[in-house]
Amino acid sequence: MGCYLDIKPGSCPNSINVDSNGIVTIAIQDSSCSPDNVDIYLEQKVNGTYYILEKYEGVEPERYEYVSDFVLSPCPGTTTYTGDVYVVKFRTQDLSSGLNLGKYVDGYDNLYIEVKGDCFNGRDSVRLLSNNN
Repeated sequence: MGCYLDIKPGSCPNSINVDSNGIVTIAIQDSSCSPDNVDIYLEQKVNGTYYILEKYEGVEPERYEYVSDFVLSPCPGTTTYTGDVYVVKFRTQDLSSGLNLGKYVDGYDNLYIEVKGDCFNGRDSVRLLSNNN
């Protein structure tokens, strides 16, 4: 089932510093199952088609919570969703190492992260940064 997904809610572009020791927050439109074990993909969009660059399977979030009346607005000009969501937090270094994000900091554009659970999937654009660049 497709759903709205917002990486770093309230932020656009959705930047992730691959060297950070922080947390990446992802809001996922309410579904009938919790996001306690998901698969995460790094994808590149070329001519309207999404190509998988990296796959990180069986990822357990650091934590998550159910939030009512949350506004998901991935970026200006995109569809906004207001309703119940799971706010899911992943350690940046887990995502960085699991998806080899450092490899894609330079020379890649139109990058997306897709999150798939047992009964949901969604994607949002992402910009990768590094302290070394």
